[in-house]
Amino acid sequence: MCIRDRYMGRHFTTVTAIGSDEKEKYLLTGSEFGDVILWRITPEVKMQQVHHFFHHEAQVTSVSFNNECRVFTTSSLDGTCNVYYIKTGQLLRTCLLYTSPSPRDS
Repeated sequence: MCIRDRYMGRHFTTVTAIGSDEKEKYLLTGSEFGDVILWRITPEVKMQQVHHFFHHEAQVTSVSFNNECRVFTTSSLDGTCNVYYIKTGQLLRTCLLYTSPSPRDS
């Protein structure tokens, strides 16, 4: 069994980033492990997992929705920023924010 399959639906490390859309219909959580979960908040104030993403290789530092709530972004200590489409969960783009210095640069 893949470790990702084993922990679907919850984070198994510390949540390091959290955010909601303006209408409070969705919640994003990012973890120390680098995974991101998009949750739907029901009228009964229950959370239902919509998508679980594993595109970051280090701690998630930020999650954010755009004003129209069509896409959201995540950033990580791995130096990347990801843009996702909410309806399908499709990763639209990965932007490299910076690169870590190589051991030779030290």
